[in-house]
Amino acid sequence: MKKAVITILAVVMLVSVLAVTLTACNPTVSADSIQSGLAKAGYKVDRFSPVEAEAYVQNLETSKMEGLQAVIHGYKENDSKDEILILVFDKTDHATVSDEKKFMMHDWGKAHAPETESSVYGTHNNCVWAGSQAARNAAGLNI
Repeated sequence: MKKAVITILAVVMLVSVLAVTLTACNPTVSADSIQSGLAKAGYKVDRFSPVEAEAYVQNLETSKMEGLQAVIHGYKENDSKDEILILVFDKTDHATVSDEKKFMMHDWGKAHAPETESSVYGTHNNCVWAGSQAARNAAGLNI
């Protein structure tokens, strides 16, 4: 009887540790940390609410995106090929956009990143981004 209880407790503890470990591997990224990272790397940063972003980012319909917390635009002055647009969601499950929006963001990223870059769009935890790899790294969205 004691062995069964000890075994059950050991299994429960192991499952708990694994759950915490898996959760820690996929943390959400805050809009504040993204903004801070971009600013430290010399980027100018514009931050919008989903409603404010409607006027700034045409056709993305950001006010209709579930869980969208902020839209961040980082750019280097006088360098239109080093920019990033980041959609920051409340949780990873919400960090998705329709295929139409993916194509729009990819096209935006292609237009605002060096021509030699093959990766100009992607997701990172609770964020969807488009733009230059240098800006992505500065924002803390390393792959």
